[in-house]
Amino acid sequence: MGGQVVMSDFVFTLTNDFGVISYYRNDRYFIEALQSGEFFDQDLVTVHLTEIIAKSEVVVDAGAHAGSHTILYKSINPSLEVHAFEPQIKLFELLKHNVAKNNLSNVYLYNQALANTSAVVRLSDVVVDKDQTYEISYGTFSETNLGGVTLGHNGELVQTSTIDDLNLSICDFIKLDLEGSESLALLGAKQTIQQHHPTILFEYNDKTLPLSLWNTFNEKPVAPSNLLTEWGYRIEKLPIGSNYLATWWGQ
Repeated sequence: MGGQVVMSDFVFTLTNDFGVISYYRNDRYFIEALQSGEFFDQDLVTVHLTEIIAKSEVVVDAGAHAGSHTILYKSINPSLEVHAFEPQIKLFELLKHNVAKNNLSNVYLYNQALANTSAVVRLSDVVVDKDQTYEISYGTFSETNLGGVTLGHNGELVQTSTIDDLNLSICDFIKLDLEGSESLALLGAKQTIQQHHPTILFEYNDKTLPLSLWNTFNEKPVAPSNLLTEWGYRIEKLPIGSNYLATWWGQ
């Protein structure tokens, strides 16, 4: 599916059948998708999540970045209620812009990171992708991976909260793309998960949190798949990226 791409001083903007989205022009992987005429993760959503999203009423988009998933979800199911979390203030501002540009209603935005409790921590001041380290900048000519920023040290301060804090009366689906914080977010969603048994999409790759951060949250490192299996979920590795789909089957 093609689309029209327009460049401004700081961002590239794509318009296609799902809507319109802008990414910072130096955000490597997102711009690569956009130059192919697609939103980032468009195939992941349309191939593997359409049926789930179409049947959902309330979803959580954690690690919303500039809003790729939120906009795609709302295109599939316009009546959907979306709670979208993005801790980086510059990305959060772009997320707000993109949601407004698409005239989306029933979308709630949070400039917060997700964890197992409320705290104030820092993001990392660099992005490490395997053997490559990127400086963090927004809309410059220095290529980076803004979707790869983790909780860490020396970066911007960020408030954490929990999915359980939302007190959702319905929760059908949770997407977690949190660069190593997925398990902390799951621990902060345990009540919601046990009450509503949402389908959960999560990323699990080489991103890890410093042990000092686990200590800050009084937890030991644990894989998200281990938590979800213990809570009665089946885990399926999806063929796109480092993405896994967890479906509740009972205990």
